[in-house]
Amino acid sequence: MSFFKNVIYIIFLTVTVCYGKNEQDFRDGTNYSHILSIADTDLDKAVKIANALFLNAKTSSEIIEAKMISSVIWYKSGAMDKTFSDAMISLEEASESEDYYSQAIIELYLAKRNFDVGYLEMAFMYLNKAEKTIALLREAEAKNYVRAEFYLLKGRVFLSEQKSAKSINAIKQADSIINNLISLSNKKNTYLAKLHYYYGTYYYYLEKFSESLDHLDKALLYNTNTQQISEFGLNAIYNAYAEIHLKLNNFSQCKIYLYKSLEVLNNTNYVIGNIHSYTNAIKYYKKVQNPDSVAFYKRKYVQTLSVLDSNQNKTFHLEDIFKIEEENDENKDSSSYIYLGFSLLALISIGIFYIKKPLLLKTPDEPPIRKATDIEKKENSSTQEKNNNYLPIETEVELLSKLDEFEKKKKFLNNNMALNLMASQLQTNNKYLRYILKKNRNTDFNNYINELRISYITNKLKTDPKYLQYKISYLARESGFTSHTKFTKTFKKLKGISPSAYIRKIQL
Repeated sequence: MSFFKNVIYIIFLTVTVCYGKNEQDFRDGTNYSHILSIADTDLDKAVKIANALFLNAKTSSEIIEAKMISSVIWYKSGAMDKTFSDAMISLEEASESEDYYSQAIIELYLAKRNFDVGYLEMAFMYLNKAEKTIALLREAEAKNYVRAEFYLLKGRVFLSEQKSAKSINAIKQADSIINNLISLSNKKNTYLAKLHYYYGTYYYYLEKFSESLDHLDKALLYNTNTQQISEFGLNAIYNAYAEIHLKLNNFSQCKIYLYKSLEVLNNTNYVIGNIHSYTNAIKYYKKVQNPDSVAFYKRKYVQTLSVLDSNQNKTFHLEDIFKIEEENDENKDSSSYIYLGFSLLALISIGIFYIKKPLLLKTPDEPPIRKATDIEKKENSSTQEKNNNYLPIETEVELLSKLDEFEKKKKFLNNNMALNLMASQLQTNNKYLRYILKKNRNTDFNNYINELRISYITNKLKTDPKYLQYKISYLARESGFTSHTKFTKTFKKLKGISPSAYIRKIQL
């Protein structure tokens, strides 16, 4: 009976997507909100429904919606690689179809997600892309929506860099747009909730707690007056209240809002929200000197990070994180505490940890060469000798093992795969990864990934007859390429014939 209901529901959603969408923001649709609500309690079911929507998609807008639903589901569950991968498919589709509105929204979304895990350079890159895309929009109301989101996010990123003047300037620009140019009441409430949340963040940073609380009150009011799902929801607002009252030593009020934040996410799959709440619970119970509760929420924190760990295929040194956390509690100054207050503490820490971690493998800089004889000696050394001394043999063996695992688990099918992402997954740096690929695979990164992808799909074509019936665009997505054109070009380069010709050759 359950299976039958799922089939009926998928058919209903497909019909809704095909006939009910009229060039609107994919986040406003019934599918978007309903499937995300399913994901709170049944992640597998939500993923299956989103995949069904994608497989039945016939237009660019349907592909964009389906993959963005998938991306948000993965984000809520903590699977950041899949979050980026599905969003990139949507972005490629929006770009190719010149759907600038969706393109701008997705670019801002990718900027947010990169910011969440501490990849500030990538966050700024997507912010800059979004700004250029927004300039291409013609319809005024749609342009105002994305401009408001752009300035809010810009204010958030500037505040994380402790650039308070630039932050408040961006927030005020968003304020002007939201209050003067956005007219739809329900959508306006969503944007007003975000706006006052950011004002609250800004004043918390300045230790103006009264002003911060006033804006959080308004954010809470507007948030409860809208039916739209927003990542700046009750959990974030309640956590903000809890952090302010903890800072002011108002322990009873802090406890009330802490419990509210935990209650909002009770029995949901929102991994990142839970990490934020558990982090605040640990801080609170440390302050009130309740070691049993500290231990309890540390266990919850570790369990939740373990979910993130398995989704990310990375190893988190949790005890080390807690040790550093405790040492910092004794020595941290007020400015660093303020900054940590409103950010997603655990994720940003983890993001920074993984950005810096490859540096641990880095060998010390070579001492300066002072004599001409030294220079001559260095130039005449053999290539083999230089390779042997490039990195420790045990490190090379370890990286080769990780490379084999990378290939075995087919991580190259992630169409968001890039050199820095792969280096992060192998827990090394770009320099060493290039060296390993050159020495042991006799290739560079781009050719390495492309060869694995084409080898994967040709093997599927040879061994699984149903793949011969699939469209080229599906084969491209299946093998990790972001576009039909790039797939065809790469396939022809490596195999000497087009994918269509290759399929006909097999069928003969």
